[in-house]
Amino acid sequence: MPFALKLPRRNPDAPRPSLRERYAALKGSAAKVIGKPTQFAPPKPIGAGEPSKTLVALIDAHQLAYARYLIARSDWSPDLNALRQAEEAAFRALLHSPLRSDADRVAYAVAVIERQSGALGDHVATGRDHPLSVAYRSLRFGEHAREAVPEPVVDPVGSRPAGAPAADAPPAPAAHDPARLSAEQIDLSALDIFQLSALFEAFQGAKFWWEGVVARPYSHDDDHRSNLFLNKLGELATFEEERASWIMQRLEEEIAERTPQDEDQRDEILMVRTQQEFRCNRRIHDNALLLDISRAWIV
Repeated sequence: MPFALKLPRRNPDAPRPSLRERYAALKGSAAKVIGKPTQFAPPKPIGAGEPSKTLVALIDAHQLAYARYLIARSDWSPDLNALRQAEEAAFRALLHSPLRSDADRVAYAVAVIERQSGALGDHVATGRDHPLSVAYRSLRFGEHAREAVPEPVVDPVGSRPAGAPAADAPPAPAAHDPARLSAEQIDLSALDIFQLSALFEAFQGAKFWWEGVVARPYSHDDDHRSNLFLNKLGELATFEEERASWIMQRLEEEIAERTPQDEDQRDEILMVRTQQEFRCNRRIHDNALLLDISRAWIV
């Protein structure tokens, strides 16, 4: 006997449900089978609570200063330099704020990481005063005091031979602090946009050339245990490479603060900013730069 499957027939006189009603019925049936998905709840820190009002106020103040700078940067505002300094001051105030609880530490860490991974940040610590170094000491050891500014040692004229170090002079810092200090001594204010761009290109070539010198065998010595270390030539080449890199960063910051007078100047500024962004991050990580590019170059 052949198997026969009889399906129920719909009453032709019954009203046909609307699409909305059919969707609701299917959704209810699926919910019974699948169940309600569990929502992710991030773990709360030990001693959970809200961050202190003082820290929240500092975070809000920095975010406001940060937003003002980015808006001014995208609009080529003439007071860009002042807004950049205001953002830096607000961030330093947050960076050196005391942390009273685990909730403070979580909010502080998030704020510092977001700033350092954004348009104005630098995720590579380059010294004791670098934001990531300061944040680590604040989180790990509770050291929130501002960095001490050493007083310069000034010797009377003729009190010691030329080139001889002072008797009470502090020990020389690591090789890269002098490189940054040397780069900061250069006055770029007198250069126009195209001169800044040309200098950026020149120091970019110099940086690549010094990198090649550092990589050569004659820049290293062997300790006879298969361990290589930089010799005097390698240290000098490293200094020049780092100095060129710091100067390029200064040039990019300087040219980004200039207000273009025509399309040629605008394009020159964007080219330098784009080159520096790719050199540092291998992609355009700065949303303000992406906005400027879209406004200027997308047709």
